[in-house]
Amino acid sequence: MKQKSGEELNVSDYLTKVMESSYGERLGRSIIKRQCDVNDIDFDRLDRRQLRILSKGVYDAIKLFGDEKAETVRQKIEDAEKLLPDASKEEWRRKSDLADAISEMGRLKDALELYGSALEDFDGTRDEKAEIYGKMGYIYQRTEDYEKCEELYKKALKETTDRGAKARFIDGISSALWRQGEHKKALETAQGAFEHIDKMPKHALALEREKQVRKAAIYRGIGNIQLDLSDKKKAIEYCKKAIDIYEAMGMKGPAGSVYNNMARVYEDYENFSTAINYYEKGVDLCKESGHMFMQGWSSFNLASALCEVGRADEALERCHDAQKIMEAFDHSLGRSRVKCMEGKAYKVKGYYDRADECFQESLQFIKDSKAPDYEEITLLEYARMLHENDRTGKAVDMLQRAIEIHGDKQETITSSRVKKYLEELK
Repeated sequence: MKQKSGEELNVSDYLTKVMESSYGERLGRSIIKRQCDVNDIDFDRLDRRQLRILSKGVYDAIKLFGDEKAETVRQKIEDAEKLLPDASKEEWRRKSDLADAISEMGRLKDALELYGSALEDFDGTRDEKAEIYGKMGYIYQRTEDYEKCEELYKKALKETTDRGAKARFIDGISSALWRQGEHKKALETAQGAFEHIDKMPKHALALEREKQVRKAAIYRGIGNIQLDLSDKKKAIEYCKKAIDIYEAMGMKGPAGSVYNNMARVYEDYENFSTAINYYEKGVDLCKESGHMFMQGWSSFNLASALCEVGRADEALERCHDAQKIMEAFDHSLGRSRVKCMEGKAYKVKGYYDRADECFQESLQFIKDSKAPDYEEITLLEYARMLHENDRTGKAVDMLQRAIEIHGDKQETITSSRVKKYLEELK
């Protein structure tokens, strides 16, 4: 149900969602109910003292499932304190805190409205305003509106005075440009973050850690861009730089996401056994650390590599896992990719009618995503299936469509393959 701007969020609903999204509905609810029973906590009437007791109890109960994931959940429970009534809190801050919580619950449109309302009432510092803009940019990234994402991150960058935040917002702008197919601008933008990272203070251990995290995020983004620009050596180089930092700091989830990226490099250059190994490592690390979205993303990428070595049934199993996750996040681009990989798997099995249906569904999901690179990838896979099924004329139509989508943007590994394949078929 949509929240009114002046309405408080039910703290127990927020905590239930946190536990369900981290450990599943049954186990998540069971863990939090057990801690409430043991510590005599009224879950529907929580106060600050009870929240602190609950966060410690839940952390102790779940840390065996993975400390990184447990620490994240503990922090989210402690953050629920911001949702408790506080007459001294400024109205803009109350709205911003409420938006943080409902964003975590997946109510992204409501969160955007509240952040916007918080900005109308805003009476804080420039850096606080920048953080609101940055959070809005991240939501637009999640909802796949990359133009708005870019716009909001630029506003955040203009407001902030913090070097680490500047690097973070630049990374967001670069990612939005990359998704829109503006690879050269994305790369130039990402490189600009290092100037701010180098000037970040490092007189304390926590500040040095933040500096390394920011650097790893930029390395990860550059690795993605270099792969699309067909520079295998640099793509691997930057992926390894990011992985080295994340592993040194014990950050399994981010390391898992970069293993996924590096696997893509080896898959694109047809070293499928190495790609499968890296994808599997990425899936395992993301699952272990609670990075569910990247677990799903790595799973359908793994399905792609499995198809290349004829393991179509395993690929379909991975697609099934990924589909549940992408549906939970309501992520159109992710759901499109799952359907594309299902189509690829059914092609390997020789089920061409079923493959055709999957590719059509994939294109339907992606039609409003504003992610041209991924639409090109789907059209290329679709064309390969059609040609294999003796429908070369329709395959040519798909490739022509991919070329039109790419337009005059800088050539990528996918666009070059589309052109080459079209020449072969003609």
